[in-house]
Amino acid sequence: MAVLDFASCGPHIFATSANREILEVRLKLVAVAGLFALFATGSVQAMEMRQKDADDFRAGLLSSYPDLADSDFLTVKPAGDRLEVTLDFNGFFDGLDPKTFRMTGFGPWSFFFTPQDNNVAKLNAENSVKASLLAKGVDGKVIEGNFTIGSFVLDGLIDLNTSGVQLNTSAWGVDFLSKIGERQAVFLAGKMDNTINWRASSAGNGHVDYSGSWSLSDYYQEASQSQVPDFKISAAKIDHEYHLNDVPKKEFNSLILSLFANGGGSFKDLEDFEKFRTLLTASFPILSFLNESVSAANLTVTSPLVNLAAGYLSSAVILQGQPDAMRLAWAVKAQDMKMYSQMVPAAYWALLPNNVDMQVLFEGLDFASAGNELITAQVQTKDDVRAMSEKFSEKLIGSKSMSISLKQLKLISGVYDLKIFGTVRKVDGKNPQLELWISAHDFDKSIAAVQELTKKAPDLSQVSFGMMMAKGFADTNSSDGSLLWAVVWYADGSVTVNGQSLRGPHNADQR
Repeated sequence: MAVLDFASCGPHIFATSANREILEVRLKLVAVAGLFALFATGSVQAMEMRQKDADDFRAGLLSSYPDLADSDFLTVKPAGDRLEVTLDFNGFFDGLDPKTFRMTGFGPWSFFFTPQDNNVAKLNAENSVKASLLAKGVDGKVIEGNFTIGSFVLDGLIDLNTSGVQLNTSAWGVDFLSKIGERQAVFLAGKMDNTINWRASSAGNGHVDYSGSWSLSDYYQEASQSQVPDFKISAAKIDHEYHLNDVPKKEFNSLILSLFANGGGSFKDLEDFEKFRTLLTASFPILSFLNESVSAANLTVTSPLVNLAAGYLSSAVILQGQPDAMRLAWAVKAQDMKMYSQMVPAAYWALLPNNVDMQVLFEGLDFASAGNELITAQVQTKDDVRAMSEKFSEKLIGSKSMSISLKQLKLISGVYDLKIFGTVRKVDGKNPQLELWISAHDFDKSIAAVQELTKKAPDLSQVSFGMMMAKGFADTNSSDGSLLWAVVWYADGSVTVNGQSLRGPHNADQR
């Protein structure tokens, strides 16, 4: 029931890592929502539900929560050929001190469970949310939250034979506001769609394949300090899709809950870190295949350091292969992009690309050796944790077969039009060697454009001079007139451009 896990609905909604009491409530929300789907797989399939069916179903749901057995938090009653399950989280918080924690409006919500043919169970619900939170953190800061969902719809199927699950949710009119002291976070979305699918993987042994997607329409998010915005992001639409294969379900879920409990990886002491490492060891290598992508249309980002606007921006990653030789493909695309940064002088903004199309392939990633380092490293201090992280990275990319291929990099701005391809590989399994192939269209116009910019930014004269030197090394493509450079950076430090020596070996330079 992802729709009930408000921690996943948007950033900063429950940004209360300082308050463990509130964090425990979040984990209970996640656990109860998961139990509902879990125990549904063992329900009766009678055509006409009886009160005994409802009582048995409720007992199963609360079997791990005996303290809630006498509460009105969860009620179940027959409704024709289905069971109506009502959740009321308001009563779930009755045991907390109202002086430090108050929540209202979290329920009641009704969900319906209907047995289908072929051992398939159907879940559906239609609800809305208008809730609020008021609490005080351990640091004394007041925590406020107001959460509104105009309406949401849930439909799902559970395969009782395979424990496969399909859930589809849609929400309209999403409006979340949270405050912690002087900090405020706003999350708005005209519509949110979410799908979740999991099924037993071919590997078996409790492993599953996960897939799903979510999308936000008319999205806006803002973070501010003392009513002064320091971060804003908006988009007409954001889409996210993911596929994960061969995931150890039980261990993976424990790993995610551990990350929640430790603020996303901010472990308070080594004992908590060791608990997390034990869980990570049990779930390693976590998956055999990953395919994930995210894209945004009409995106704008405003922050103290960078302002960005893009008609379209996307990123995708694919990870697959054996643990000791995995392949990671990464792609980024940007269209109609404008970026301004205080870290870049204004005169150089014209040199930033408006369109980017990049595809990179990493081959020979050794997750097996890296994972072994993570498992066996002796950790007694925080310095040991940092050292372990460094060795993990070294093992990951230390394979003799490790290589990086720049399959494509297209960069276009009002000044240049470039295409770049390249590889980095190890010669004799030891020293890296870099090869690049670069092509530039209308390079004379690019030089002229940079020379024009030097009138306002004299420092760019060095760029202009470098471009004219590069032109002297270039070959010409007879088909379209573009300039070409084949650059090789050898393991001994020497560099050639189109076969011409630009720099000799390291030893030669020392002589």
